[in-house]
Parts: sequence; structure tokens; C-alpha cells
Amino acid sequence: MEIVRGPLPILVTVNGTAAPCRPRNAKLTLKYKHAATPSEKQESGSDYTDLYDAHPYLNITEW
Repeated sequence: MEIVRGPLPILVTVNGTAAPCRPRNAKLTLKYKHAATPSEKQESGSDYTDLYDAHPYLNITEW
């Protein structure tokens, strides 16, 4: 077991030998449905500018 801390939302990737994931809370999953990185926003072509301005937690930092 390893504890990783960081600002939310965060994406953590694990290898295939990890234990199966538990189902997440559906409301929480839908809350972040439109979360995207800057490059994903450019590629999608959809205009959610007002949504991203109103809800800053949908902006995922891209390194």
C-alpha cells in the first residue's frame, strides 16, 4: 500500500497487477464528467468555456 497526496482532481495510473478498483460514487463521477486538460479542450472543439470559468475544479493541470 502506498499513500499519494495531491490537489484534486488528480489522475493516478497503476500497472495491471494491482487489485481491481472499487466502484466510485456516481454523483462524484458525474461532477467531474467534463474535467479536461488544456490540450484536451483544444482537441475536443466543444465550447464549455463558461463551464470551466464557473467551476475551476474542472481544469486539470497538465505537466
